[in-house]
Amino acid sequence: MSEAIKGRVGTPLPLPRWGGRMAIVSPHLDDAVLSLGASTRAATRLGTSVDVLTIFSGDPTSTTPSDQHNRHAGFRTAGEAARARRVEDEKACRLVGARALWLPFADDANETPAADDEIVEALVERLDGYDSVLLPGFPLRHPDHRRVSRLALQALSPGAYVGLYVEQPYASWRVLSHMAITKQAPPAVDLEEIGLTVDPAGPWLASRCSPSDWAAKAAASGAYVSQMSVLRRAPRARILAYELLRGGERVLWCSIR
Repeated sequence: MSEAIKGRVGTPLPLPRWGGRMAIVSPHLDDAVLSLGASTRAATRLGTSVDVLTIFSGDPTSTTPSDQHNRHAGFRTAGEAARARRVEDEKACRLVGARALWLPFADDANETPAADDEIVEALVERLDGYDSVLLPGFPLRHPDHRRVSRLALQALSPGAYVGLYVEQPYASWRVLSHMAITKQAPPAVDLEEIGLTVDPAGPWLASRCSPSDWAAKAAASGAYVSQMSVLRRAPRARILAYELLRGGERVLWCSIR
């Protein structure tokens, strides 16, 4: 499997590929909406079917005492956190016209993490039949995001259409902290760390979103009450500033082989 993924190559596409039946792979319960909420609303408003598949959604039945992060958010057990956050995710996805789907892999440091093979096996089944699949693509600084993109690329068949999306709030933290934001696409990204080479380097494209699409994203982001309470540095305002100055939510589209 590792040898195959090292040779995976993406051919960039010149236009966005929103349409048909799409899946956004979200490492955690909020990543997809924070990163692509306006684009998702714009697509579903025009008839596209969008599923948000979260990998580390946790087990709602777990009685494992919560880790420090979940305790800080007010949850006593990993299961309590998973139940509450799934409710938030369902509401957020509904506000942008998407369907929330969940895999029960652990998102609590006190629980046993899933093996790579388990995740790949689940993704092979769950990602079958989509016209396009969107994965985390920039800045790929969170280890869970790198892992999810790497494993999803292993699960996808040659010829699949993939969109690599700018991850929020991480991109806004990274760029705004350095005061280096301009209305340009993200800088060069080392995609080889997720087992992908895009040749030649492709454009990071923004979808056309209406004011109502941005309003829907703002409302959906606010649905993640437990996350907004622990994320630092005014995440919604920073994300909005980043996307206004960058010209929208950007995606690198490619077909893989």
